[in-house]
Amino acid sequence: MTSSIDPPVTVVIVEDDDAVAALHRRYLETMPEFTVLGRAADVAGALALLERERPELVLLDLHLGDGSGMDLLRRVRALRPDDFDVIMITAVPDRAVVERAVRLGIADYLLKPFTQRDFAKRLGAYSKVREARRRAPAHRPLSQADIDALRDPLGDVRSLPKGLAPATHEAVSWALRGAGGPRTASEIGAEVGVSRVSARRYLEQLVRDGHATSRPRYGEPGRPNMEYVWVD
Repeated sequence: MTSSIDPPVTVVIVEDDDAVAALHRRYLETMPEFTVLGRAADVAGALALLERERPELVLLDLHLGDGSGMDLLRRVRALRPDDFDVIMITAVPDRAVVERAVRLGIADYLLKPFTQRDFAKRLGAYSKVREARRRAPAHRPLSQADIDALRDPLGDVRSLPKGLAPATHEAVSWALRGAGGPRTASEIGAEVGVSRVSARRYLEQLVRDGHATSRPRYGEPGRPNMEYVWVD
């Protein structure tokens, strides 16, 4: 969960169907971690809107009124490669299209039709990973694990045990990476926005996977807490 003091992610919707665009906006309005800056229905309108608003995230349809969302993505990436993230939202299940979109650096590819729950799950995962990255100290040199996570943020969690969510796993990973020292489950849970019990499950998974070590923390009243340290 994004902290209330963090500004919401700014979003532009690029979708030629009025009803679908309105649906996406309505879904986003139920998620306080996002705010919609505007909507464009075609390539020309999208180029103008992106130049004017400079969003952090674009929800991009493939078929637009005057061209292709893929062409729009290619043009914008050539001019401003790092300006914003893109989640492609389309009914096209073609492997070649997905591969081209991935090469152009999309953050996700959501296939229509989908439920509001599917939408919230994907956007929530994006928000958690983005926030965890933002909180990681910029001054610390990157390890190979950091670089791998930046290239493919969910790549290490595709085979998680049942009941563990990839987005939360990634957020806990980034929080522990950036901590610069030992942290308890309560401390990581407060950082990420989950309960102590939930944070401990993800931290123990990191220990099992060899990404962290654990040890008792003494010197506090009551039973010692376990504390966790990231292993570079």
